[in-house]
Amino acid sequence: MKLSIIASSLLIASAILISAHFTTSALVSIVKNSLGNSLDFTYSLPLFILSILTFVVAIILILIDIKNRKE
Repeated sequence: MKLSIIASSLLIASAILISAHFTTSALVSIVKNSLGNSLDFTYSLPLFILSILTFVVAIILILIDIKNRKE
């Protein structure tokens, strides 16, 4: 039960981080007007990597929780 609560919290955190990644990219592109319509993801790449890692950890915890419930 505790693992599912932690996993759902991590999934929410992952969604927040991925939205922060795209928001940061858009803001950087607006500030750096010379880029035109292209988004520059290099400034928010750590946010993107952190969001992917958070998502992977959440999925692993969900799988562990499912395995423990079957036993």
